[in-house]
Amino acid sequence: MTGFQSPNHTQTPNDLFDEHMRDMKETELKVVLAIIRKTFGFHRTRVRISLSDLQEITGLSRQGVISGAEAAELHGFITKQNDGGVIIYHLVVKNLDQVVKNLDQTSQKFRPPSIKEKKKEKTLSERKATAKERIEKQRASKGDVLDLLTENLPHLKAQTEMRQRVENALHRNLDWDSPRSPWNGYEKKLIQREKDTGETIERFMEWFNDDDFRKNGVIYLNPTKIDDWWLQAFEPEPEQPQYKKVRYDPEDDKKYAPPPKTKPNIQTAFAGKSK
Repeated sequence: MTGFQSPNHTQTPNDLFDEHMRDMKETELKVVLAIIRKTFGFHRTRVRISLSDLQEITGLSRQGVISGAEAAELHGFITKQNDGGVIIYHLVVKNLDQVVKNLDQTSQKFRPPSIKEKKKEKTLSERKATAKERIEKQRASKGDVLDLLTENLPHLKAQTEMRQRVENALHRNLDWDSPRSPWNGYEKKLIQREKDTGETIERFMEWFNDDDFRKNGVIYLNPTKIDDWWLQAFEPEPEQPQYKKVRYDPEDDKKYAPPPKTKPNIQTAFAGKSK
């Protein structure tokens, strides 16, 4: 991180920061800010944007984007309509006429809604009621399923806690339920791994963040890399050899000294040759 590049800006309602932000969850806030950027940031009041585009902008999972958009729609911050499979998001602004006038003065890119869009658009009260009813049904159904699973599977609480611990350690939301996601079912494996090794995901992340190169790539950390590095993270350091201190004794030099060289007797050597 090196800070912001320039002081250019996107018009953002002040009451988002002063009144609403304290009551908004992370997913809802990220979705609203992304839509503000794609609308007011480009001098328009509506935008065609897909869930995958919102995922890329916010860094959320697909379910996180859906949950955030539904919550924002329920609170009346945005509205949406489906135009041939493409979602069009609108920001709900009280003085919209003045906003449109300001946007027209600064950009000619504003396009008023077409007749087809006007026909498809519902009133804000109907949209809020529909979204609220749908969210309440989802919460009720999820609550019933959770109660049933809690009664029959005591380990469900441990799996839920493990998911939360991993997300806190990685500082990002993960897709645990998608069949194609690498994180699907990984919380069970982590629970067993902690039992087998006596280590925790928090201690693993401490080791991981000790190295700046690894720390900068935390966004790419996945279950495969955790499995590969787990034993390496907790591998004990090799023991250093212990050397025994020995006091110097001059007598030791005599023990290991080579025998002295003797000079040959010249007379004896020549006497043998004369015989």
